[in-house]
Amino acid sequence: MQARLPRVLSEQQTESLAREVLEHTPHFGRGATFHWVLFAYDEPSLYPEAVRRIRAELAKKYIVYDHENQLPPEATIRSNGTPIGYVGGFYFRVLITKFDSTTLEVGYQDYEGNTAARSEIVRYRWNGDRWIEVWRGPTIVASFLLDRSHASASEACALPRLFALRTAKPQLPANFSLQLSSRRLHARG
Repeated sequence: MQARLPRVLSEQQTESLAREVLEHTPHFGRGATFHWVLFAYDEPSLYPEAVRRIRAELAKKYIVYDHENQLPPEATIRSNGTPIGYVGGFYFRVLITKFDSTTLEVGYQDYEGNTAARSEIVRYRWNGDRWIEVWRGPTIVASFLLDRSHASASEACALPRLFALRTAKPQLPANFSLQLSSRRLHARG
């Protein structure tokens, strides 16, 4: 029988989960160097101690911003005033949820620009020593160029973000719908 998930993660569980999360930061081509990260997470988080630890670990490698309005103007690529990408950094979102009484589900999303975005969901169980991956959903990668004659700037910005696990203010075109499950992805629009 598997151990039930605790209400509060131990220091060992928190450290192990932070290591797992950091394995999912962007790998956009060899030689890509990032100086900052826009770190997004849900508040309140199911495991705030894990979010704090992840942020602290990211801060050892990057300048960490918590809100887009904190970014310096030169860090954002804009088209007609609409943000469409980042320079020297990336957006990284982590969503930690309870899948069942013994399993954590962690969703990852990163976004650098319209040709560099990725999303995946991984489930972990604690084995008494570390988190063990027990399931990995499909990795969704956005690597495309938009035909500007058919997409507005807001649509260009929104398309890679459709891989978001949850967003407070989705920026999708009005005629776009997305259904994501562990079995299939449906997109219409």
